[in-house]
Amino acid sequence: MLVGAGLVLVVALLVAAWFWHNLQMRSLLRDVRATELVMVTERDAVADAIAPLNATTGGPTDQQRADARQAIVAASERGLADLIAATGPLEDASIAPWDRSLALARDRYLDHVAAWNRMFKDEAREYRKDNPAALSGATITGTFLYAGQRMRAALGPAPLFGNASEVDEIFTE
Repeated sequence: MLVGAGLVLVVALLVAAWFWHNLQMRSLLRDVRATELVMVTERDAVADAIAPLNATTGGPTDQQRADARQAIVAASERGLADLIAATGPLEDASIAPWDRSLALARDRYLDHVAAWNRMFKDEAREYRKDNPAALSGATITGTFLYAGQRMRAALGPAPLFGNASEVDEIFTE
């Protein structure tokens, strides 16, 4: 009878750990979604600033180029500030000490956020110049792909709350 009670306790603890993991994953994905929204908003603002330059017959004027550069700098600075604010809950998230896969997933995603922070800073710096240097998004893409791998690995067996579909939706290239 003591063995049976011990077995029930072990099973109950495993189920509780699994449930807690899924709750933490759900919270992490909510915070990831918030930061992704900031990144997409900034990317769209930059595209909107560049669009008139490509639509101008005969090429853009100096004033159009200056206006576009100013809009890109503003979008980048706003994106950086918004991303720092949106990242706070990710950085502050309490993850169970035994849940290494979830901690690794969060840390790899924070690497992706750091790549975006660098891009925002670089854009703001470069587009203050008359001839901005081309910026590569390779680090952003690489960190995004790796964060997606870690998030999928962190799902664990039998994910709850739609966590698997949420990971697939966020991390689909």
